[in-house]
Amino acid sequence: MKSIASSVTVIVAIAAALTLTGCADAVGAAPVVTPSQSVSTAAGPTATPLTSAPPTPASLDQLHQEYTASGLSCEWVVTENVMSGTIASGRCTDSENGISTFATQADVDALLKLNSDSIEPGLFLVGTRWVVGSEHPQDLVKAQTTMGGDLWPTDSAFFVDQ
Repeated sequence: MKSIASSVTVIVAIAAALTLTGCADAVGAAPVVTPSQSVSTAAGPTATPLTSAPPTPASLDQLHQEYTASGLSCEWVVTENVMSGTIASGRCTDSENGISTFATQADVDALLKLNSDSIEPGLFLVGTRWVVGSEHPQDLVKAQTTMGGDLWPTDSAFFVDQ
């Protein structure tokens, strides 16, 4: 029992240190440490999993600033959320590129799955609970330099040539 308690104490200490030192990426990804074991006590097993709070989504304003920091122009307007799971959405009126933040990463995954199944799949830059959509792959590649994220779909001929 002492070794389990010691292990739990070490895991909690590491998680607390990572949280306090801000060991997360620029758009709010969760710390790398994610304990997956349950804790037992001397009184008997209690399935008390160690969990951490979900990452805070990047604000739409922050994402817009990172987008324009890449050198892309964007006459910005906040729009109504038209996709399931979105927290906030906006678009660049001069290019029709759009940025959306989502409540969960599962909501992002659902959007990408729905998009994969469509007749004309779109192109996206995907981050932690956010997506930038565009019909211009070069804009997504350029935005990635300041925003991070992954180009999607990864096997798109549009991105292979970039």
